[in-house]
Amino acid sequence: MLFSFYASSLEKKEKDIIFRLSFLTPGIGIELRIKDNFTILGQTGVGIYAKEEDNKTHLQFPFYVYISPRYYYDLEKRRKQSKRVYNFSANYVGIILSNLFESSYIDQRFFITGVWGLKRSFSKNWYYEFSIGLEVYFQEDKNGLMGHMVFGLGIIF
Repeated sequence: MLFSFYASSLEKKEKDIIFRLSFLTPGIGIELRIKDNFTILGQTGVGIYAKEEDNKTHLQFPFYVYISPRYYYDLEKRRKQSKRVYNFSANYVGIILSNLFESSYIDQRFFITGVWGLKRSFSKNWYYEFSIGLEVYFQEDKNGLMGHMVFGLGIIF
């Protein structure tokens, strides 16, 4: 009985809205719980992009904005194993709809990305996240397919 009370009190501490500040890919975002295992994440910031041209690597820091519905498929399993689920600490699958704005070496692009990822919280307000997937991008003069891999680190408020 005591364990049951303790477990239910832990679940009440889970947030329905989190605000996050990302450092590795500088940005700010908000993640909203839609249903128990479903969230929607909106984020904006500055990305990092490298382009090889004339035997030189040009680094760019284009502005981006995206929205990403996510399904956290192992929240219940993590709860049953008494693992941390605070701030959506779980594995997920999702879709990212994003726009990368034009800069000197990058044309504006719209992306649709299918991703698998994991997010973990630590020290209460810190998180790290890793995602991989496949992106389809659309530009004015061409479309294409490319890989997606992101590692994030930040603070959750």
